[in-house]
Amino acid sequence: MLQIYGFLYILCLKLNLLILYFWSKVYFVLENYGLIMNTETDCKISVLITFFNQKEYINDCLTSVLSQKTSFSFEILCGDDNSSDGTYEELLRWEQEYPDVIRVYRTDSISSDINEPIIRASNNRYSLLCHAQGRYLCFLDGDDYYSDDMKMQKQYDILEKHPEVSGCFHPILLKWDTDHPDDTWGLYSDKRLIMSYKLYWGCLWGAAETFMFRNPGSELIKSVNKDFFDDNLITANFIKNGKLIYIPEPMVVYRQSDISSWNSRNEFEKAYINLLVYQELKRILPKLKSQFFTKCYDAIRFVYDNRRSDWKSIGKPQIVLDESIYLDTINYYRYSVFRRIIYELKWLFPIYLGKVLKVLRNRLKTLKWKKI
Repeated sequence: MLQIYGFLYILCLKLNLLILYFWSKVYFVLENYGLIMNTETDCKISVLITFFNQKEYINDCLTSVLSQKTSFSFEILCGDDNSSDGTYEELLRWEQEYPDVIRVYRTDSISSDINEPIIRASNNRYSLLCHAQGRYLCFLDGDDYYSDDMKMQKQYDILEKHPEVSGCFHPILLKWDTDHPDDTWGLYSDKRLIMSYKLYWGCLWGAAETFMFRNPGSELIKSVNKDFFDDNLITANFIKNGKLIYIPEPMVVYRQSDISSWNSRNEFEKAYINLLVYQELKRILPKLKSQFFTKCYDAIRFVYDNRRSDWKSIGKPQIVLDESIYLDTINYYRYSVFRRIIYELKWLFPIYLGKVLKVLRNRLKTLKWKKI
């Protein structure tokens, strides 16, 4: 009799373990497709906002996010990069006023020897990513703001309806603080579109601030390069497969200034950084090298067209560039005639083939996306 009871006890124990195992698998699938939420939090969206000496813009930025009309809860994570104009103190005041929504962090771990804005902003952004609890993520710079109080609800509804979609984006409004006319970037159609991630990387562009992404969690955090987590590279880390949806309404204002960290750089510095982006994109998604070549074609072509310049004398960010066309070009002005012929044989054909591919992809893109 004792043997029978022992056998039944062990059998029940194994059945319980089996049920728990299968339930964990079912729970993972349901949570992954957004059918249930992690019970640790009911936060649907995390808005990650990076600041550096932008105290005067805090009110516009945070008010535009707090004014969003949503049917769900969200959190606002603010990261300050050791500002000296009172930005951090002002953010703390907002946190005290909205303690259930706003959380403020300060990046004290970045060495004072690092003065490259891209590295500092990337580390700030990465720090916020590590604290995000939302099912979906949005990114914003501290001097920019939302221009549509339904932005988050529109994108949330789309991602909830389409579990096969990795992200949703839209055009962005450019607002200059000088005499430049305001403009709209990324306006591809007046209809909503669904497309593959390969089509997007081949010939489209959306500012990272316009996206809403699914939050992959800890696995993504492990793979992100925290020193280079900016714009296209933000998008690349989240859009590695699946489809994307484009909506035609511009809903973010992107402030522009002639003295910004990007616009104050010369064309050589911009090309160098865009080659860094090309290099990092290939690391993140090595199967899409052809798409990235056409996406970054203008920077590659600029390096080739200026091969007789002294590239070693330009100012460079504190990030190492190992891209082959750059390494081949920096010594071109010292090459012998024979070495220059070898250089031309290596790069002339890819450069002009890239131009053809870029034109073809831009002309064929309307055949590959679908209106919804």
